[in-house]
Amino acid sequence: MSRFRLDALRKGRVAACMVAPPYDAQALSEGFNLLAKASDHIPDYVTTGCWARRTWVEQNRDKMVRFVRAFVNATDWTLKPENREQAMQLLQDYQKISRSQAEIKLQQMIPKAEIKPSEINRVVQLRIEMGLYDPPHDPIERFYDARIWSEVTGLPPPAPFGLPRPI
Repeated sequence: MSRFRLDALRKGRVAACMVAPPYDAQALSEGFNLLAKASDHIPDYVTTGCWARRTWVEQNRDKMVRFVRAFVNATDWTLKPENREQAMQLLQDYQKISRSQAEIKLQQMIPKAEIKPSEINRVVQLRIEMGLYDPPHDPIERFYDARIWSEVTGLPPPAPFGLPRPI
């Protein structure tokens, strides 16, 4: 969380907000109160995403293939039971989060870093509800390109989802 956001909270310019690890721990350590957990209101919200402009990906395809391969391999390594303790420690140390926050992050990891259009739909629905995405709405497929992921994993791309729909 940026210093600006904490200052805005302190000065009363923000009544409430949702923050994710590690910022939730920082806010709690600075005296703010936890009113609710985001996961109680937005279950299965996509918390890890990798974003790039399509033109950049086209111009840097080799880098993107290497990145996706590393991302998938790292996810799979992290989810192996024999690596759990080391993964927990890495998360805690790198992100400066508690063990319980690291456990939550590990529970949210998806094998093979799979692209799940239904979970992208959750994000889109939240944006629609908040008035941050006006019609006409594009199909969920607009928000991802699974070609490199499929190439790296050898798995088929996700089935088409189509237009955003209520959860």
